[in-house]
Amino acid sequence: MSNFTLYGQALGELMVKTLENAGPNLTRESVVEGAEAIRDWCCTACLVPMNMSPTDHRPLEMELYIRVEDGKWVAISEPVSFESTPGKVIGCKGMGEPIYADQGE
Repeated sequence: MSNFTLYGQALGELMVKTLENAGPNLTRESVVEGAEAIRDWCCTACLVPMNMSPTDHRPLEMELYIRVEDGKWVAISEPVSFESTPGKVIGCKGMGEPIYADQGE
């Protein structure tokens, strides 16, 4: 597995979430609105949340430095954020489970 695999997984799930938000009558406008409505969302492969808005179309604006230990991804830093649409989620535990600022790990 490579970073490209994880990135592809995340973007695929992001598109599914966008289409779910857009509703059953898809138009260009509903798809854009569906994407812009994404807040504090963790995909199954994400270690950082995705946030979008009408003025922010960049879903990933946090980084988490990781390495593989005993066949598992292990964080070696706290999340580094340059998020322009901040939410309440500061990280993701994996499998879509968020970590809130007041929750810790």
